[in-house]
Amino acid sequence: MQTTPTTPVRIGAAMILRDAARLLPRCLDSLQGVVDEIVCVDTGSTDDTPAIAERFGARVLRSPWRDDFSFHRNESLEASTCDWVLVIDGDEWLTTPAALRPAVEGAAAAQTLDALLVRVDTVTDGFGPDVGGRPGERFWSARLFRRDGAYYEYPVHNQLRGIRHVGMSSLALGSDYCGTVEGKLARSIPLLHRMLEAGTDDAHAHFYLAKSYFVAGRLDAALKHARAAEPLVDDGAQYAPLWVWMFYAALAVEGLAAADEAVRRGLERHPDFPELHHTAIACAMLRWNASFGRAARYVATPQTTAGYVGRLPVAMEALGVPLALEGASPGRSDFFQGGDGRGGVPVGAPTQQRATGLRLPSVGRATR
Repeated sequence: MQTTPTTPVRIGAAMILRDAARLLPRCLDSLQGVVDEIVCVDTGSTDDTPAIAERFGARVLRSPWRDDFSFHRNESLEASTCDWVLVIDGDEWLTTPAALRPAVEGAAAAQTLDALLVRVDTVTDGFGPDVGGRPGERFWSARLFRRDGAYYEYPVHNQLRGIRHVGMSSLALGSDYCGTVEGKLARSIPLLHRMLEAGTDDAHAHFYLAKSYFVAGRLDAALKHARAAEPLVDDGAQYAPLWVWMFYAALAVEGLAAADEAVRRGLERHPDFPELHHTAIACAMLRWNASFGRAARYVATPQTTAGYVGRLPVAMEALGVPLALEGASPGRSDFFQGGDGRGGVPVGAPTQQRATGLRLPSVGRATR
């Protein structure tokens, strides 16, 4: 049943939790006074997670872990009594709580939208906000939606289904992955391989295996799964990063020619994806320089658009290429600085040296 403009809209938060006691209070505190209900499905915590959730007024359901995120996400949706639901994890928090209710009420009044995109700003190990306050990674996700008819599928990297019309919102979440990336990878990679063995969805599994292995620094495996995913994925915008991962993995494993071909194919399918154009610039810089090793050391795996562009002034100056970025000048290395304050690889990021001389962080962009 659709909510009419005259009906008060009830908004709930739906969560699945396990051993989230360290970060959960920040999450639940950000929801106070802005949602009508908090439903938490606890999948087997051994710490104080359930007690903390109940202290903040949440309704806690205990459900043994089934190796299936969608199953437990759907449990939280089914337990909710609200019209609209915000899906949020224990390591996340609302950074713009005042924007929640106006966004939902506007969408409900229009009666044309089933879901709203929420901005997610992540902080990961070594890639926190820089001096300008830019996030480690930024993306948009349909986290706020009409509960009726909505459901999730896929055991890992679950996808929202049952919605047709999606709009933008000004709502934003913070997401803290510090110290948790390795654990998330160790949990998700076996589940993705299990999907492949079952033959349930090769495109989904290969795509996220490519991402997971890329983040873990297993570039040979990342390249294998990226190439397997390439003919299987459609041209949806969510798949555009595949060719960025393929470029850097191919560059480290096979060399510039294979990497060049990967970015060319990516641009053919996603000509408007900014990070592919940034990757093409990196490729061009490497082609221009006769001394490949000298150029390669300035190019690191991009964690965000800002973080990657931040390395261009130093690299272009080293190559003798005129710098045409507005507001920057040759020698000014603080323009869009990287996480170490010097425009280079962030401090503390483990690196992996290949024959090309390319430095790649072994853990960077986080996954769920």
